[in-house]
Formats: sequence, C-alpha cells, structure tokens
Amino acid sequence: MEVVFITNMYNHHTGPLGDAFYKLLGKDYYHICTEPVDDERLSLGWIENDVENTKYLYFSYTSPDEEMRLRKIADRADVVIYGGMDRSWISGRIQRGLLTFRYAERLFKKGFWRIIHPKYLKDVYMNHWTLNSPNFHLLCASTYCALDMSRLRVYNGRMWKWGYFTQAPEKPAVKREKASKAPKTFKTSVVEILWCGRMLKWKQVDHLLKAAVKLKKEGLPFHITIVGEGVEERSLKQFSQKHGLDTHVTFHGSVSPTEVLHYMAASHIYVLPSNYQEGWGAVVNEAMSSGCCVVSSSGVGSAGFLISSGTKSGTTGFIYKNGNISELSTILSRLIRNPEIISDTGTAALETMKLWTPEIAARRFMELVSSISSGAAGKNLFAEGPCSRAEVIKHLNEKRE
Repeated sequence: MEVVFITNMYNHHTGPLGDAFYKLLGKDYYHICTEPVDDERLSLGWIENDVENTKYLYFSYTSPDEEMRLRKIADRADVVIYGGMDRSWISGRIQRGLLTFRYAERLFKKGFWRIIHPKYLKDVYMNHWTLNSPNFHLLCASTYCALDMSRLRVYNGRMWKWGYFTQAPEKPAVKREKASKAPKTFKTSVVEILWCGRMLKWKQVDHLLKAAVKLKKEGLPFHITIVGEGVEERSLKQFSQKHGLDTHVTFHGSVSPTEVLHYMAASHIYVLPSNYQEGWGAVVNEAMSSGCCVVSSSGVGSAGFLISSGTKSGTTGFIYKNGNISELSTILSRLIRNPEIISDTGTAALETMKLWTPEIAARRFMELVSSISSGAAGKNLFAEGPCSRAEVIKHLNEKRE
C-alpha cells in the first residue's frame, strides 16, 4: 500500500512520524515537502529538509519535472495525508473518491467570527466545502479542530484525533533532582520551571512572569528558565528587572531541539501560557515525555488531548483558563508547596505519552485506513489516543465566542 504524506516542510516534529511510517511501509512511503525550511526556523534550530539518509523524503520545489513526478505519485497513491498547502495536489483524488486525509490544527484560532472575512470564507469554500466527500477524512491536530469543522458542517463522522508525535528521549539527558517535600531554601530545594519557544505576543510569556511576581511575594522557592528569542524578548527582560525577578528568572537564547530536551530533563514544571493561536504545542509532548509536570493554558491545542485528570495513570497535568494569571499562579503555588504532586504528575505524564508515540500513531493510522477501506468507517476502533474519534469540545475551563 502506497502512502503519501504531503507537507510544506520537514522538521524535528514530523520526522519521528515519518520514520515510523517508513519502518512499516518501506519504499511505499513518500514524504513530499513543497517548500524549503525558511531562515527564521533555521535560526531557531530547525534542520534542513534534505536530511542525510532519510530515504522517504522528496522535494517538489527542486524542479518542475520533479514536481510533476511527485504529483503523479500522490494522485495514484492508495492513501494521501495532506497538510492543506495547495488543493491541486488532492482535488483529482477527491473527485475520484480516493481515500484522502487532511491534517489540520483549528481553523479559527482568533475566533469563529473571522468566517465573515473574505479571506477565511474563500479558504473554507475552496478547501473544505467544495472538497467535502465521503472519502475525505480529517486528522485533528487540535482539541478545538472538530468544533470548528462541525460549525462548518463538514467531515461529519470522519474526524479523528491526531497531533504532532515527538520521539521520547531514551534516557534523561540530565539527572533531575526531585524537589524535597518541605522546601526551605533556594539553594537546596528550588522548584525548576521552564518555558521554551519564540517570544511572540500570543505566546503570553509575560503571564508566566506576572505569576512569578506573585510567587515571589509568597516567598516560595522557585526558579524559571526561559529559552528562546523573539520580538517580546526585550520587554520581558525589562519586566523581570523592574519587578526584581533577576534571582528567580534566567533568560537563554535559542538552542537546538536536542538542548531543549536537556533543559526539560532538568526541570520539574513546564508552563505553556499561549492563547488559541498555539495550534498544537509540541513542547507539551516533549515536556510530558521528559517527565515534567505540565501547566497549560486552555488555549493550547494539545491540552485537551494530552492533559487529563482522573485517568488510570492519574492526573497528567494542569489546565488553567486562558489568560487567567491568578489561576496560573495559584496552580504553581500549590505545586511548589507540594512537590510530591509534581513528581506524581510527571510519572502519570510519562505513562500517557506511551500512547502518543510516532510508532503507535503510524500503526493506528494504518489500522484506521484498513477499517475505512473495509466499509467499517473506523467505528469504535480506538477508545482514546491517536485515531480515536475526535469529539466536539467547545472550550476547556472557560466560555468563549
């Protein structure tokens, strides 16, 4: 069975899934990249598309002849996973009823009202309404993706949980010291908190710093490491200095994806305060796979899929209302005062991520394809995790829109 995965560019978040598919399918798996990695992402530690010894990678942008050859492969393949770059890659398949999957984060990251904007309305018409057909399925790479699509009345009964599947580190890169149950001094019992990424407005890193001000006033032993760079870096550093956080907050520049894992392995808590523009948030995968206790905004796309309470393995993280700094600081205060909760949550997170590996995602996808092809439509194939049915979830911990 030939499977073609079409995406704009290769990166360290899609690579592990590609490797898993290649192990299952060998030469029958094609990962087509339609554009080179841009300079901004390269500066943040991303790797070039042309990864050495990656036999399944193909590049349509290298020449018109190569693009034509790859388009023919995609047009005839048994299954195509499509990232939504150019509908001409799949429109012929849809017309002929060939099995095709679109993978997508949520459409309306800034609110459903944007449907009235001509640009959004055109995109919805061209890439969803006119392509809607029984053999066109959706892989939801966001908790809120199914909500957006249900409002458009497309992919009815054909939406499946998906995401980004990072490779868990085989062993911790750095030995992580557990916080004591009764922290007393900064030197011996500091709870390490981490944030990594691009410092953009919608990442809301300032919310973490504002929570830190409250934690400092409580006299709690904590330290925050901020890794990355971006347009908000200067203002964040100024805020930290203004509020006397110099001994509590350390800023680092951008580092490689491997070095990010080092920081995670040395941290107890990972905080992701982004708003709804954080389509998925692969750092949640990485942090949970590193045994961190993750505290996430409800706006983060992966939060509803990966973080839960009352599961067999226990609470796997904490979700607070997007933008609610008081709730964020309250959760962090509780965790710092009760480090055993941090440890238990990190252990439960590790168990959860065993279900969200690239290998399981690839294998489950092939099982889903087999079920759909046999006429069973994937009904009740998986109860949870990748390729289980994506439910319509309005908003975690809040009312919005």
